[in-house]
Amino acid sequence: MARNAPTLLSMSAFATATLMGVIGATGACGSSDGNLYGGADGAPPGAEDDASTAPAKDGSPAADGANDATTDANPSNWPDCKTQPAKTQLLTLPTIWQTLDTGTPQGVFVKNVHVTAISGGACKAGFACQFFIQDASYATLPLAAHHAIKVLASGTVSKYFAGLAVGDIVDVSGSAWRFTLFGENELLIEVNLMLQGCANKTGAGALTGVPNVALSDFTVDHYEHTYGPVLVTVPSVSGKYTGPPSATFGLFPTPGGDAGGFDGGAAQDIVSLSPYFLPNGQFTGLTQGSITKFATITGVFDVFYAAGPAPTPDAGAPDASADAGSDAAKDAGNDAGTDSGAGGSTSYLELAPRTSADIIAN
Repeated sequence: MARNAPTLLSMSAFATATLMGVIGATGACGSSDGNLYGGADGAPPGAEDDASTAPAKDGSPAADGANDATTDANPSNWPDCKTQPAKTQLLTLPTIWQTLDTGTPQGVFVKNVHVTAISGGACKAGFACQFFIQDASYATLPLAAHHAIKVLASGTVSKYFAGLAVGDIVDVSGSAWRFTLFGENELLIEVNLMLQGCANKTGAGALTGVPNVALSDFTVDHYEHTYGPVLVTVPSVSGKYTGPPSATFGLFPTPGGDAGGFDGGAAQDIVSLSPYFLPNGQFTGLTQGSITKFATITGVFDVFYAAGPAPTPDAGAPDASADAGSDAAKDAGNDAGTDSGAGGSTSYLELAPRTSADIIAN
């Protein structure tokens, strides 16, 4: 399915939320990729301009209560992460999960972590960006639990991350908090003009994904609470790529999958292959309209939060055509999700490869 244009927190809505105590005075309206980045799934999002008259373009409008983010902070004093920034705690990723899983942003500094994926393949100045960091490779999901996290940078500060690449070892700073408005529920590190942050490359070293992860291991709760955005390798799955190159498509286990396709059941069980973290946010080398059997796919376990009404879960028989897009009950798009409940946000399970080399066909 193609990701829809974002629905961001309006300034009036943010003011209301602040008065209600949902967000602290120094907080920022974090979001997953679905509510922060415009355009189709994986397509370059729209440029942001905090000085414009449209605050919704600000990737983190909560940081910009005056509709002019340049008054919120002094960019000349921007940290570079070559030393620990002021007003931050030096923490490990597991410690962030254990102690800072709250609704109040708190400054953190994390050393010697690996960049495992970047939206569009690279951060670009003027465009909202997200990337994932993880501290090491792990043999099982339980061992990898809470050793990875998403970093979210608004378009006003993405220039400070423009040189990052997958495989970089970095020291990272930003503000950690759990964003829970509008049905979203994601612990992350956010950077914007008010919540300053940085990344400094200190080395290079690619991680390997947790091996032999099954599609059934992907659940919204596992992403939000149990494991986080861990780098994984999923073997023996298939999917029917229907295009366009920026659209996701559903995956299903290859054994027995040729005839039965998806396993039916709840719509949220479907895991989609996402191009969002590939270069330019697009698939290459896949044959449109045919089922492909994949020996392995390596990528980050991610959840896409989409604003709007939830699709009707597919509670019927498997999709015999093995094409999620042809099953209207799976949201008449190209995959399906589950209604998070509050605020009409829909959660989509995704596997996000970083390069075409991560996608190995039989």
